[in-house]
Amino acid sequence: MTLAELRAKLKAAHEAAKAARVKATAEAATEADRTAYKDALTGAEQALALVKDAEREEALEAASSKGAGDPPGGMGHNSGDDPRVYAAPKKTVKDEQKVLFPVAAQAKAAIINKQHQESGSSERVSPVDLLKNEGYGEFVKELDGRAREQRFKAGLASTTSSSVLLPQPVTEEIIPILYPATTFLQGAPRSVQLIGGTYRQPRGVGSSTAQYVGEGAKKPVGAPSFDDIRMNSHKLAGIVYMTNEAVKWTVGRLEAFIRADLQRVMGLKMDSAMYFGTGAGATPIGIFNTNRAITTFDGSGTTLFANNRKPTVAELDSIGMRMMLSLTGANIVRSDAWRWVMGYRFWAYLDTLRDGNGNKIYPELAQGLWKGIKILVSNQIVENGGTNTDEGSLGLVDFSHVLFAEEEGMTIKTSTEATIDDGGTLVLLWQQNMSAILCEMQHDVTLDQPKAVALLTRVRAGSPSTVAG
Repeated sequence: MTLAELRAKLKAAHEAAKAARVKATAEAATEADRTAYKDALTGAEQALALVKDAEREEALEAASSKGAGDPPGGMGHNSGDDPRVYAAPKKTVKDEQKVLFPVAAQAKAAIINKQHQESGSSERVSPVDLLKNEGYGEFVKELDGRAREQRFKAGLASTTSSSVLLPQPVTEEIIPILYPATTFLQGAPRSVQLIGGTYRQPRGVGSSTAQYVGEGAKKPVGAPSFDDIRMNSHKLAGIVYMTNEAVKWTVGRLEAFIRADLQRVMGLKMDSAMYFGTGAGATPIGIFNTNRAITTFDGSGTTLFANNRKPTVAELDSIGMRMMLSLTGANIVRSDAWRWVMGYRFWAYLDTLRDGNGNKIYPELAQGLWKGIKILVSNQIVENGGTNTDEGSLGLVDFSHVLFAEEEGMTIKTSTEATIDDGGTLVLLWQQNMSAILCEMQHDVTLDQPKAVALLTRVRAGSPSTVAG
């Protein structure tokens, strides 16, 4: 009988023992029920002994089958039905992996330990031991150094427990994780810190006075007015699911899966909220929906475009220039922090425009530019809005005036047992042989100068709709 079969037998015996215990401890339990419980326990113990003997035999087989010069690693990690890990050659961790690598190790260790528990084995593996066994010992040392540094700064003891892995990621490490899927973060907004869930800063809304004066003349007295920038914590939470078959993956492969899914579930939702959040419920108010007076242009009707589904090059150049001048006219100095924010349909329309010789009107689009300003193309720019269900937006943003406040980077938790209500559908992790990673961020966004944003609304360029107007 194979080790996997023995473990299955142990699991069945354990279940039988638990069922017998229910009967034996019931109020109406008979002597036969109590005897059956003792017999079931004996059977489970015998099955456990067989599993332990088989595990010892397999370890001896693995050790005796190696030559004197063979490396300590074996046939690959966690191959087949055996979830144990073995030592591996030294491996490196890339910078973009370092934040989520420990999370992947924690998730894999949780799955392994759950399988050991279900099989009746008392064997446990920590995330630290798992990383070491897979060849990431140098990375563990780096994590230990960072953890010691954070504990030292906090005035705590500097000892490290092998069952506790790494400090929480800091804000500047979280941004690169979500960066590939979040055009808002690609715009490089100014980062500020939420303290206790809030950020407050006075802001001048009325200017002071300055003028040239003659000898002996009175100097001007300004009367600037002020209001407050007030930012509050808004929690963004996402859950990454994985089957427990992921225990057969290396930590590196598992980290890549978690990172890709995290970018999708968190990054895209952040993009939508940072631009178009309404402030309803727990959602922040996005920079295009701020109650402070950003400059807006209405793209409906025929005021800006004779046919707003097929604007001409001259019309596009005109509205682009008007949006740019709306910023410079408000003393927003043009800089490399300016970004166009557009949807894919509008970008594609610009890219298809040709002159009489078939040449592209805007060849700079290939370099990610329009009118010399960098472009952020997001699929979170809705292009099916309005009464015609084909309207979108075009934004021009000076990101040096966009404030992005975070409280504590990202909090990450792992579970193999939880029951999760996923949009009305219950996900039973234990029953469905799955695990989940819960990720939470707390942040807010605002503008320190509302005129740093110009927004063209009801954009229909490139729409296939037959509805005019």
